[in-house]
Amino acid sequence: MRVNLTAWPLALTVLTLAVGCKGSGGEDSGDEPPPIRGGDDTYEPQCGGTNPEAVSLTLSNGGLYSFEGVDYPTLLLAVDATDADGNLDQITLGVYWEDDGDGAATPAAARFEKVITSGTDACAGMAETFLLKLQVGESLEYNTVYDFAAMVTDSAGETSGWVVASGSTPKSDGSDGDGGGP
Repeated sequence: MRVNLTAWPLALTVLTLAVGCKGSGGEDSGDEPPPIRGGDDTYEPQCGGTNPEAVSLTLSNGGLYSFEGVDYPTLLLAVDATDADGNLDQITLGVYWEDDGDGAATPAAARFEKVITSGTDACAGMAETFLLKLQVGESLEYNTVYDFAAMVTDSAGETSGWVVASGSTPKSDGSDGDGGGP
């Protein structure tokens, strides 16, 4: 009996490939993927449950700023806020003002609201300072003393109390105001 040894390597390769391709069944096997343990898979941090605190409000001359192509004096509001759960990554800053100059604002609701993103990671903003420039010469008179109140609503919708400060708006030329009127 004579055996052709040149055909054996080819036959062995074909047999090996046929067995190897059967494998565990691949996509058609009906196997379930492994479960994800420990909650959702969004990788978004969860924070909330603690109200923020508006700690202080500081007023200063914000300089000239272009609103719709026209330079106006501005009043710069700086609000320092803290939040134990750290969700100051995006806030809504509510501002109220009255022109009686008695040093005590009594806000019923915000006259102006602005959404501000702090640039910190979600749940990492435990203490932030938020800046807002208000145009003077339209709804705020030049060189006039106002009582301002500010409040912070954090990214979870939790709200601080009001913090109050009094000060003068800049003069029409943009220089510091003294409250002496326009």
